[in-house]
Amino acid sequence: MTDAGRLVLVHAAAILARAQAAGAELDQLKSGAAGGLRLGVFPSVGARVLPPLLQRLAGRWPSVEVELVEDASDRKLLDQVEAAELDLTFAMLPLREGPFAAIELLRDPYVVLVSASSRLAERTRPLQPRQLAKLPLIAFRHAQAYPQEFLEAHGISTRVRFRSDDNETVVGLVAAGMGVALVPRLTLDPARDDVVPLELGAGLPARLIAVVRHRDREPTPASRDLIDIARALCADASGPASRQERRRL
Repeated sequence: MTDAGRLVLVHAAAILARAQAAGAELDQLKSGAAGGLRLGVFPSVGARVLPPLLQRLAGRWPSVEVELVEDASDRKLLDQVEAAELDLTFAMLPLREGPFAAIELLRDPYVVLVSASSRLAERTRPLQPRQLAKLPLIAFRHAQAYPQEFLEAHGISTRVRFRSDDNETVVGLVAAGMGVALVPRLTLDPARDDVVPLELGAGLPARLIAVVRHRDREPTPASRDLIDIARALCADASGPASRQERRRL
C-alpha cells in the first residue's frame, strides 16, 4: 500500500465506525421505546458478575431484552463494539486503539490454584513467581496466556502439563492433582472446596476489567443503568475500583 493509501485507510476506518454507530442508533429509534441491549462478556465475568448484574437490571428494566454475546477473546468483543454490533462489552485494560469509552470496574489479582489435597494447600506465605518453575502447570491456551508470557519475559521457565481455554477444565485438572494453575481470582468459584487459592508474591499485575461502549454512540438509559449496577456490584465484591478513568462514559 502507498503512503497515500495508508493515510486514506486511517480516515476511512473512522468514517465507517461513525456510519455504523449512526445506523445502529437509527435502528434502535425505529424499534420503539425500550428495545434491546446487546452485551459482550467473557467467561469469568459471565460466571461471577453477570448473574447478579442481570437480576438487578431486570428489576429496573423488565421490558428490556438483553442479548448476550460470549467470547473468550475480548478483542473480538471490542471489534463488535466498534462495528456497532454490541452496545456494551466487558474487556480488559489497556484497550487496543479504537473509538472506545471505558471505565475500570474491577482489579482482579492473579492467584496460584492448588489441589486441596496438596501439601501446598497448607502454605500461609505467598508463593513467589520463580517457584512456579518447579511445579507442573495447567495453562490457558490463548484467551488468558498473559500470565505465562509474563513469567517467560522475566526469565521464569515453566513446565506446562496441559492447556485449555475453558475455566472449569483448568480448575478441574488442578482439583484432580494434575498440576497448579496461575489464574485470575475471578476464575474460581468461591463455593468449591477441592482447590485452594494461594496468594502470589509481588510481580504479576492484576487484571483490570472495564465496561466499554462506542464513544460516538449515545448510550440508552438501560445501558447507563447497567453500567451503574456493574460499578456497584464490583465495588461490593472487591472494594472501590480505581477512580482513574481511561475515557469517561
